[in-house]
Amino acid sequence: MRHLMETLVESQLGCVPTDVSGAAFLMQRELQWFKVLEDRSNPSLKSLEFEVLKDKSVPPSKSLKLVETKERRGKTFWEIFVEEHQGLLKEAGQWMKDTSSSCSLVATLIITVAFTAVLQYLEAITTIRES
Repeated sequence: MRHLMETLVESQLGCVPTDVSGAAFLMQRELQWFKVLEDRSNPSLKSLEFEVLKDKSVPPSKSLKLVETKERRGKTFWEIFVEEHQGLLKEAGQWMKDTSSSCSLVATLIITVAFTAVLQYLEAITTIRES
């Protein structure tokens, strides 16, 4: 189980699934996987602290090495997960802003068309009553 947690904590943004349409959804999926593994892991594993060693001579997806430590500066799996996913979090925030801007534009267009249709309908009713 520890190996699965280490694998999940590593950021593997190069391996984006095709059924995930944005960074926010990818972040959600990563968090869900983390929660599942955390719930199913040994409770003592949650309190272990690790020292993060990054090896720059290997690809980024394999560069994270977790060494168990008793020092105060050690980090839990959750702290390492958050650090490793900071870039994805920023990307997800930007994706949400872009998506909300697009939705606002579409909503404005729909409201404009609906308002115009109502005005034309009322004008047609007024014209019929005057005749």
